[in-house]
Amino acid sequence: MSNSLLLVALVLLAIAHPFFPAESFGHAVFLVAISAVLIAAVWAVSRHRGVLAAGLSLAAPTFIAAWMQHFIERRWLTAVYLVLGALFLAFTAVVVLRQTLGDAAVTADTIAGAICFYYWTPALLWSYCRAWSGASSLGRALPPAWDRRRSRKLW
Repeated sequence: MSNSLLLVALVLLAIAHPFFPAESFGHAVFLVAISAVLIAAVWAVSRHRGVLAAGLSLAAPTFIAAWMQHFIERRWLTAVYLVLGALFLAFTAVVVLRQTLGDAAVTADTIAGAICFYYWTPALLWSYCRAWSGASSLGRALPPAWDRRRSRKLW
């Protein structure tokens, strides 16, 4: 059931985000959708207490940084959010894959977990890493000192 809920949250994020432009209220829709994904991901990893504690310790700062970034626009806060988000997404992807491969019986929840992993890893995790590197439409999230060190052109 928990992997199915995560799959529904991921599908809602994939459907809702492209249809709402950032100029109007698209960023708020994205934050609500990513918050639903964070909550569903914590629910998906909550089978064991130790894993739940690790998931909550990664999800809570990510959730707080995401919403703080919405109200306070700072580059360092964006960088913190992207790093925490990538760490949490990688952690959740590993846990969901481990749960999916560890189940003896194939159920609808196991299949939903496999779909979540195959969607989660390339789409969300790559987009967080790409945003961190400054190659996406989110703009550069790195401090100016890092830019000066990479001032030479690579092409």
